[in-house]
Amino acid sequence: MEEPIEVTELQHRKPLLTVDQQIARLKAKGITFDLLSEEEAADLLANDND
Repeated sequence: MEEPIEVTELQHRKPLLTVDQQIARLKAKGITFDLLSEEEAADLLANDND
């Protein structure tokens, strides 16, 4: 069983990005969408929780 997260750890976490923000960040880092379209990647990010 995992130990509870300390309050200080929560304060130092990066804010969660929306799917659109994640796609924009990937593009800004030079990631291209050759194997999947941006729409397919967005769907994968939004719906794949496994």
